[in-house]
Amino acid sequence: MTEYGRVQDAMALVRQLEASFKERNDLYGRLTDLIFLRDKIEIPQAYRATTMEVHAPLPFHTVKSIAAALSINPPRVRFQPTGVGDAAERNAELREKFFESSRIRQEQEAKMRLFRMFMWDVVAKGEGVLKTLERAKRAWAPYGPYARRLGTELDAEVGTGAMAQDERDRAFDRRTEEFKRTLPYPIVSAHVAPETFMYIKGESGFTLCVERKEIEYFDAAAKYSFGVDSAGRVVPEAMTTPRPHHMPILGGKKLTLLEVWDWEHCTYILQGPGDRGTEGGHIVRTLRHGYGERTTRTLRGPYFHAFGITTSSGAPEYAGVSVLFEFRELYPLLNSLLCMLYQGAYKYAFPNLREKPIPGELPNLPIGLTPPDGDQRQLPVQVGEVLHGDVDYLNPPPLGDALTQALQMGRNLVEPAMPQVLQGILDNDQSGYAVNQAQYLASLMLDPAIDNAEFALAEQVGFESWLIERRIREAVSVWGEVVGQKGKSGWLTLGPRDLKGVHRYTVKLDPKTPSNEVIRARLHQELLAQRLETWEQAVEDMGNSPVEVEQAWLLYDLKQAPAVKAQIMQRAFQALGTLDQGALGGDAAVERALFPGAAGPEPVAGAPNDAVGQVYQPGQNGMPLAPPSPGSGNLPAPEPVTPGTPARALPAPGQR
Repeated sequence: MTEYGRVQDAMALVRQLEASFKERNDLYGRLTDLIFLRDKIEIPQAYRATTMEVHAPLPFHTVKSIAAALSINPPRVRFQPTGVGDAAERNAELREKFFESSRIRQEQEAKMRLFRMFMWDVVAKGEGVLKTLERAKRAWAPYGPYARRLGTELDAEVGTGAMAQDERDRAFDRRTEEFKRTLPYPIVSAHVAPETFMYIKGESGFTLCVERKEIEYFDAAAKYSFGVDSAGRVVPEAMTTPRPHHMPILGGKKLTLLEVWDWEHCTYILQGPGDRGTEGGHIVRTLRHGYGERTTRTLRGPYFHAFGITTSSGAPEYAGVSVLFEFRELYPLLNSLLCMLYQGAYKYAFPNLREKPIPGELPNLPIGLTPPDGDQRQLPVQVGEVLHGDVDYLNPPPLGDALTQALQMGRNLVEPAMPQVLQGILDNDQSGYAVNQAQYLASLMLDPAIDNAEFALAEQVGFESWLIERRIREAVSVWGEVVGQKGKSGWLTLGPRDLKGVHRYTVKLDPKTPSNEVIRARLHQELLAQRLETWEQAVEDMGNSPVEVEQAWLLYDLKQAPAVKAQIMQRAFQALGTLDQGALGGDAAVERALFPGAAGPEPVAGAPNDAVGQVYQPGQNGMPLAPPSPGSGNLPAPEPVTPGTPARALPAPGQR
């Protein structure tokens, strides 16, 4: 098939998708206008000069608060160990920490908070899209020449006998890993605006995805070597008009880039202003991406899509809806009522003035009033304008209770979008239990969006894991928290040997408030007491790693053991040396600390700390009343002296 035929086929498919998703995109446009206070307020022509357009900030405040609550805590990656034992648990913990750090690295290189942008779309529009690609060939382009050069140098050292083969292999692995860490990350993610994303989804996943985005002319020309002709159509560079004429032809407009992904190929079609609305355009690149699943002919990546509040509708505009969906007609009503309220206040503050009729002359009457002689002419009077002649006030009609009731009714109708209890507004007579229950029930409306986002993020993590094993095929390093050392950071390295074809992960979001945490903790306490769940399940649901918690408690219990405490104190005293024992309380105090109960009773307060060097009176401390006579045999026999250190004696400095 010729290029023209392929473009025609691709553009016919794009046009069909654009027609299917038109209602969805129109809905997203209306929601965007509501959120950013751009919706139009109808004001009668005669009152436009004196009426201020007032937009209630509720739509933006609602989306801002909910999106912040869902994205304030980073997502936590979870992986079930594939085996039994310490090695399997360490592998699971390595995967979890690696992919949590991988998300941070990708956001740093994109210079965007991709996760928060994704959650904003899920809340505001009812649909969020992330895009993840492998770019090892581009990001690690210097790695190949460096590895070949390093291998040659190390082989030369092996040939001269300066290095053994196993030493050479270890040095090669270490230095290549260090070099790769200085290069850009080989996986890149991007935020995709939902209104630019169209798709065909089958029973097993996406069979076709189309992304439509606007790009600057100079970027497109440099990247794809295409230009535009005099009609603004994209043509090969050899057929373009001179470059200085391109910008006047485009008139400040951008080019359109269409990415058409099927299970096997990705086709890039570039369109200029003259191609829009037609089947025109040029295929600037076609590649076999390798992201497809051959058995189901679906895409494994690169797009990861989450609905907000899921419905059973098959229409794209209703399949996933925003938290503002059912209130989208009430917010404009509130805006109109607010304008009426402000207009009434304006008329009270700046009342109209009128002339008293002068006999024989036609008065300047306000709008809607007619002269008494039946003349139907109406003369406008501007608010605040002072008229000539004898004047008095013309009081505007009172606003009445109808407008106030309408405002209150409208406010009550939109409150479910953001209940007061989630805004921190509480009644004085509410108990703590009632507040917790109200918060829990109000947060239930967010659970579908949370679950959908967790599912999409888990699919993205699984795709990154698959890319490392099947596409990059090299160990990848990222800076993060070291496995088994909470709070300590270092390099985490994950490669194909660690993955072994298993890429099933889960992701947990933690938007709960502290009061909800207390309720969850009590719930798990009861479930564990009744043996209705395992300890690992309770720890994971609370957002922690069972491996880390278990290791921390084992270490704590080990330190509290009396034997370990005595060993730690003995090592400390050995390090201090015997010369410092007096400052620590003398030999007796040291011995009592090391061997409780073996050194006799505690000394009396105020008494000397050590018996060494003390002189006692006869009859005190076991001393006889009179010294024995020589040769009487009353002296105890001396103990035999044996080489070595006496029992329970402190070793000399430097000895163990």
